[in-house]
Amino acid sequence: MRDNIHQWTAGVAGGTMHPVQYQLDIEETEINFLGNKTWIPGKQLWQETTFVMTDEVFKTLVPSIISQELPTVTMRQVDKDGKQQLESWYLHEVHDFKLGRNKDDKYELTFRYNKVVYKVEPKQE
Repeated sequence: MRDNIHQWTAGVAGGTMHPVQYQLDIEETEINFLGNKTWIPGKQLWQETTFVMTDEVFKTLVPSIISQELPTVTMRQVDKDGKQQLESWYLHEVHDFKLGRNKDDKYELTFRYNKVVYKVEPKQE
């Protein structure tokens, strides 16, 4: 799997967006042709979703998510400069929350969801 070089923000639908670290897992398909190999992206692998965040973001984002019954969480991907919004994901009916800290002592929020809606953002000139 290749690392996602873009930045992610997350928040409860209609709320303030906060920076989070999120790793997208995309299945790769290997193509062998005339002695050469290449890989193309396949389908998204949806598992439990984990956001990694700073203490400051944890204190504002997590209470807004876990205080609601089956909230919708919005994720937005922006380019590496943080200027161009590329896509949005709307994770509906979020549940099964797990809170913890990772090896870098940053907070992690892991959860599942029942429905996802994807939206490609129009390119800004």
